[in-house]
Amino acid sequence: MNTFITFANKHYEEIKAENQVLKASNAKLEEQCAELARQVKDHEARILQAEQYSRSTNVEIKGIPDNASEDLTDLLIRIGEKVEVSLAAADFEAIHRVPTAKKDTQQNIVVQFARRQQRDNFLQKARAARLKCSDLGLGSEEPVFVNEHLCPELKRLLGQATARKRETGWKYVWVQNGKIYARKMDNGPRIRILSSEDVAKMRSSP
Repeated sequence: MNTFITFANKHYEEIKAENQVLKASNAKLEEQCAELARQVKDHEARILQAEQYSRSTNVEIKGIPDNASEDLTDLLIRIGEKVEVSLAAADFEAIHRVPTAKKDTQQNIVVQFARRQQRDNFLQKARAARLKCSDLGLGSEEPVFVNEHLCPELKRLLGQATARKRETGWKYVWVQNGKIYARKMDNGPRIRILSSEDVAKMRSSP
């Protein structure tokens, strides 16, 4: 009987020791996985930042009806006149329509300015002007929106954050210098939206 108890105790201690080794190994693996996840997230953030930086001299204009005979350079110069920003063809690196996800939706206009400072000035004044198509001689009273040109991933996150704002009663979601922010109330802290996890932080009051 004593021999059996001794054997059982020894076997138990061996199993206990093996269990401790496995626990330590598992903890190390979890730590390594967490570190890899952090590195992946950092890498994705750097890629996102680089992709958005390439658009730092761009604006995206929404609400201008398509016209087969349109002159987009002339249109931009006219918008500049309306918002008191003097523009010439040399101020633009490129102007073109961009496809939308829905084929039956009018295409937005992307403008790449030659200089960041001029883009910022145009963006600020165009937003403040709250333009309508009729202001540009296009007849309709539909609004014209001039925004920063976001990369696809940031557009997706902006859509998520805007929807979340409506669901939770948060007061503000905005874009500034290619970055998305949210604020629950006037004097509350702002949070930066870099991922869907950040959107989930926009919670309603209990």
